[in-house]
Amino acid sequence: MVEAREGFLNVLDGAVERTTWWRLPGLGTPELLHASFRTRTFSRHAHDRFAFGVIEAGGLAFRYRGQDVVAPAGWVNLAFPGEVHCGHGVGPEGWSYRMFYLDPAHMLTMAQALDPSLRELPFVPAGAVWDPWLARRISQLHRHCLDPAGDALERQSALAILVQRILCRHGALHPKALATRAGRAIQMVRQVLEDRADQLVTLEELARLAGMNPYGLVRQFTREHGLPPHAYLVQVRVNRAASLLREGKPPAQVAAECGFSDQSHLNRHFLRHFGVTPGVYRRARSERRRS
Repeated sequence: MVEAREGFLNVLDGAVERTTWWRLPGLGTPELLHASFRTRTFSRHAHDRFAFGVIEAGGLAFRYRGQDVVAPAGWVNLAFPGEVHCGHGVGPEGWSYRMFYLDPAHMLTMAQALDPSLRELPFVPAGAVWDPWLARRISQLHRHCLDPAGDALERQSALAILVQRILCRHGALHPKALATRAGRAIQMVRQVLEDRADQLVTLEELARLAGMNPYGLVRQFTREHGLPPHAYLVQVRVNRAASLLREGKPPAQVAAECGFSDQSHLNRHFLRHFGVTPGVYRRARSERRRS
């Protein structure tokens, strides 16, 4: 569930400014911001968290590490903890963006999944970067985090992938080739996902059971099975839902029995896997038996 979501709207000289903050429970308790600013200017300041996000419209200008930086729409905005910066709109239309704020210690844990010898967070020098893949994924995950039915395991895994992309591609992280001794632990995690497919499973719990760094677990599980843990869990749930639908059970009941938050949650994933809704799939099977 999403926790402590707050929002407010300002109207200044006819300019509408919207700001929404919220935070997610679980690993690292990330904070999120979705804002549209027209007249806002930020004085020189620094964050104690790592900030990254995507500019959706307009443009953001700021002074960062001795340079004047402009982040137009489609660019990724970055601010390393402790780096002083300011901010204002490039033009009269201002800017809108989606931002994540992460605890540096938690980000270090994500980085250690790639290099266990790290003792401090690898530095990221840029204040803005052009990285369409990263921008698209940041926007997708940010929107997903608004969904009260969103899966925590999926959010945590996706966030780790984003952070590792930032640290490797735009920072000073150089992944090491790690020896693989986690085969048995990964198979145990797979079995837990299958045995408890109808229950809430978190990355923290899986990592504790496997005795692994949680983000190293995501990386290794994906290497072994071709899917990250959350996607594997969804696949198990969808396949079980198909089996129950073939027995003639109604979609609402199937959603509850297979671990989906509600029928619309089942519909969304079932459509992605089978190309039809659960209701259509169930009726087709029933009609085939009668013919």
